[in-house]
Amino acid sequence: MPGILRALHSLGKVSPVEREWLLYLIRVLWKNQEVRSALIDIYRQGGYSFLGKAIAQKYLEEGGNMREAISILENIQGNFPPRDVDNARRLASCYETAGDSGAAVSLLTKTLSLLDEPAQRRQVGGTSWRGSCTSRGSTTSS
Repeated sequence: MPGILRALHSLGKVSPVEREWLLYLIRVLWKNQEVRSALIDIYRQGGYSFLGKAIAQKYLEEGGNMREAISILENIQGNFPPRDVDNARRLASCYETAGDSGAAVSLLTKTLSLLDEPAQRRQVGGTSWRGSCTSRGSTTSS
């Protein structure tokens, strides 16, 4: 199985079908260490934000590995357009859960300042970001 995953990664861009397949593997085969390691390698080498979000979510669901989840979400926040409101809210919530409210507020303030559209700003400020660092909600959008 991991050989297939590595071959998939070598193709470069991930198609919508391959994306769904990878997300399925995370949901169903995450407990298999070999598959988990291959998926993490694909994320690290390819930098697919959808995959990183799903992996961070799994870390939070299984044992609450906050440090790994924060590390991945920070990587996504730093390497992708900062207008990823979903990721910013999730990361801010994780910061707050980890006891760093200052970092949470700073991140959300920076995200708000970068958004052009009032509708995007409401997406950050109009709904609570607290509590989104849990197993609830999807983190699989790009």
